[in-house]
This record gives sequence, structure tokens and C-alpha cells, in this order.
Amino acid sequence: TFQYPARKIDELINIAATLDIAGRRDYEAKSCAHLARELVLDDGLSRMKRQEISSALNFYLEKFASADEAVRLGNAYGISVGADYRNEMHNQIMYRSGCPWRVNATNCSLPIREGATNQGLYFVIMSFQDAIKTVLKRYGVDPDEYSDDFKSVDRDPNTDVFDELHLEEAKITLASTDMDVAFVVDSFWGDLSQGLDMIMHEFENEVEGILESALQDNDVLFGVYLSTALILFYGFLFRNTLALVWAEAEKTRRFILALPTQLLTKDEVYTLMSHFHDMQNQDDHDDILQNVHARPDVPGGGPGPTPEGLFNAGSNRGVAV
Repeated sequence: TFQYPARKIDELINIAATLDIAGRRDYEAKSCAHLARELVLDDGLSRMKRQEISSALNFYLEKFASADEAVRLGNAYGISVGADYRNEMHNQIMYRSGCPWRVNATNCSLPIREGATNQGLYFVIMSFQDAIKTVLKRYGVDPDEYSDDFKSVDRDPNTDVFDELHLEEAKITLASTDMDVAFVVDSFWGDLSQGLDMIMHEFENEVEGILESALQDNDVLFGVYLSTALILFYGFLFRNTLALVWAEAEKTRRFILALPTQLLTKDEVYTLMSHFHDMQNQDDHDDILQNVHARPDVPGGGPGPTPEGLFNAGSNRGVAV
């Protein structure tokens, strides 16, 4: 939609869900790496039994895979449009050859997993999931034994397995000799973690872009509001005020036109009428000026005799006789 500001609501909801699930994806990847290491060591330090670790690792692997698919493709976990369809930089990091998340992006080698880190982050994610499945199959319990017991917080504190740690040097060396285990452990802070962090940073930039665009839309709305206010001010208040002014001027003009012209000299009439050149009823204006122009001047240049003046003149004349 191109409506303001409703067109930004879907984008804001979508990016909020994306940030949430992308952060969860990173957490689940680290959980998988941690649990895979604990499954291999099986020394009791995690306070979980082997069956519980296997169940938890399988659980978080499935969550990681579903979160990754939702972030990339959408239509899940509140994400309507996946990053694959809206963010070009995300696609470059995910699918183009190279390892842009590394400080030295020209060197993408990883001895413990050759070829896994130079084909984009998506290939690293797939390799990570394959390695987790291999670790589960090699060191975990049978899938039929998986359960949700690891979610329970009321484990028996008197269980013998928790009494002491059983460190085995042979199992500790597996973290470096077993390439699948080594790759999973390295992913806790290595290429997978760095790549996911880079994706998160790109999503944060997307949020800034959406907010900046929303602020620009707000500026547009504010400009429209001011323009509307000015138009309303001119159309109603200003023009109504002008209409009142013109009405008062018309009243004044009519009052002057109603005055006997003999009260004023021609020059005085012309001076008064000059203020009404732009008024309406120009015909009345012209008629009065023609009448004044045709009127003979009063001797002496002054105003003509008023009725009161004529009355006084007749009285004086009778006394003289």
C-alpha cells in the first residue's frame, strides 16, 4: 500500500519478528555447539545425562533449522517476508562465494572443514547441521530414546551421575581429532557465529532504513498539514476578513455618495472619490464625478451656500431695508 503512514506498519512488524527470530537462531546455534561438546565429553559437568543431552541437542537442532528457514524464507514465526526476498546484502552474505564476515575476507580456509567456509554463510549453516547430525548419530542415544525430560527443572539432586566429574582424556582429545566435533565446537565463536552476527548487523541497518523512511514520511505529512492549514487560513479567515473590509469600505463610499455635493468643493470631492477607484459600482462613482465636474464653481472657490446660510442672508437683507 502507498498510504501514509500505514505502508510502514507491515515492514516494521516484519523486521521486528525477523530480529527476534534471527537472535533466537544465533542462541540455538550456540546451544547446539555447547550440547554437542557436552555429549562428546559426557563428564557430568552439564548436570545432564547422556539421554537428556541427546534429546536437547536434537531439539535445538530442529529449532535452529526452523528459525533459519523462517528468517530466510518467511511465512513463519511472524515473519511474512523472508530476507531472501527483500535484502540484497543478506543474500550476498548467504549465497555468494567468499567469507565476508572474516577480518581477512581473502582467506576463507578452515583446515578442520575444507571447503565449508568459502561458499557463503548458507553453506556453513548446512555444514553445521550435517556435523550436528553426525555427532548425534556417533555419540548420542538412539532416536527412539529422545524425550522432553531435559526441559524439567525438578531433577533428582541425589542422582549418582552428579556426585563427581569423570574427566576422560580420550574424550577431551575428540574435540580436536574428530573433525565433525571440532567443526561444531569451532562454530560457537567461529565462522558460523561471525556470519550470523554480520547478518544481525545487516538487519539492524534495515531497521534504521525503515525508521529513516518513516521519518521522511512524517515530514511529508507535516508539510501537507501545514499546507492545508495555510490554505484553510487563506480560504476562510483571510478571505472572510477581506470581505468584511470591502463591505465596510462600500458602506463608507455609499455614505460619501449620499452627502450633498454642494457641501464640498470640486477638489475636495475629487480627493474623497479618488480613494474608491477600485471599488465596485464604478458607474455610480463615475456619475457623481460627472455631476461634480458639471457643477459651476462657487464664487470665491469656497463651498456653495447652505440652507442655513441662505436663511441668514435673507434676514440680514430685511433689516437693512
